[in-house]
Amino acid sequence: MKIRTVLCSALLAACFPVIALCQQPGGGLPIAVEAIGVEKSGHNFYLDFRVWNCSGKELVMDITNLPWGGILTSKQVIYHPASGKVMQAGYPVEDFPETPYTIPAGGSISGKVDLGKYFHELTEIKHPDNWVVFWLYEPFGSKNIPVGKFGGMIPLDQSLRYSPGKSACHADGR
Repeated sequence: MKIRTVLCSALLAACFPVIALCQQPGGGLPIAVEAIGVEKSGHNFYLDFRVWNCSGKELVMDITNLPWGGILTSKQVIYHPASGKVMQAGYPVEDFPETPYTIPAGGSISGKVDLGKYFHELTEIKHPDNWVVFWLYEPFGSKNIPVGKFGGMIPLDQSLRYSPGKSACHADGR
């Protein structure tokens, strides 16, 4: 049990912060995606994301194609490394109205996923900082097929934040 905890902790430390880049020839979206932290407001937990436009021109994406617009909701897991427990998820029916988001060239937009909507047990746990959120985001291109994968894990500990405000489009933060 101790070995599993140590290994999970080492993996967690190696993966924070989580930044993913998708620039694929032939239809990929020129974006980078960051899970920048978890925040708690009252009994609610929110997973905060930032999506960067890595191209030289404006990019318009609909809310349904962004991590906080429903596309991510069935691709999250909340896990307790010490016990191996996976939190049970529920998936409410959601219908997001068409809402275009404009991301300026080289700029970013941010949004939140309300984790409590999907993981009702969150309000009952005593030590949320002992849990980890795993996420997977697959945006769709113009032909409505996935054009990349972004994923990672982030502690449910709201004291850990990654938010330097530098572009995630380049490894050196240009």
